[in-house]
Amino acid sequence: MGRVYEFLANTADGAFAVDRRQTIVMWNSAATSMLGHRASDVLGRKCYEVVRGRDASGCPVCRSGCTAFEAARRLDAAPTTELATRKADGNAVWLSTSTVVVPSRRRELSVLAHLFREVTPRHQLVRIVQEFAALVGDLSLPAGDANHAMNDNKVVAIELTRRERDILGHLAAGESTKVIAERLFVTARTVRNHVTHVLTKLGVHSRLEAVAHATRNGMLSLCWLGFAALG
Repeated sequence: MGRVYEFLANTADGAFAVDRRQTIVMWNSAATSMLGHRASDVLGRKCYEVVRGRDASGCPVCRSGCTAFEAARRLDAAPTTELATRKADGNAVWLSTSTVVVPSRRRELSVLAHLFREVTPRHQLVRIVQEFAALVGDLSLPAGDANHAMNDNKVVAIELTRRERDILGHLAAGESTKVIAERLFVTARTVRNHVTHVLTKLGVHSRLEAVAHATRNGMLSLCWLGFAALG
């Protein structure tokens, strides 16, 4: 276990470890640099009380018995997670976190190691893309069509499958075909097929137009639009 702690202490990524009660037992200097919390301030505290991570919709990710912790208890692989938190100075930051179980012959000594790095710039770009898509959507609607839309009480529902809605959300997040495929555990060809179906159903010709249309018509759920609330 000492060699594991030494490795975590020296990694360039932020890292901390928790015991089976989710109490922080190790916090490296990179974690201090990224989040501003000193090891002396967090050791012995519950990880979810320190990190207080939330997803894009503002729902808590860090909590007692979180997904990563329960997966570790089952010895299952925990997926890489992106979460929003705040530094010690109150500034918002996005982190990409990976979780590794460090087993011990004495089960009570096993720990859960979290490694993380900052991904705030990418999420800021996502927000810019969404705002731009909304602006393009507003500008792309001719005045005559806009007046017609305001005077027409009929709403045409566009039926997207659950997977197509997922794809649309990932497009709104500015993700590439490769990234979407990795996140959804499908092939790039499958993603491209879904994108084609989405564009056809929405009656648009590009991914940006699809996001603009979805933003203008309230088709994107809050889970894809929540970063603005953290700014």
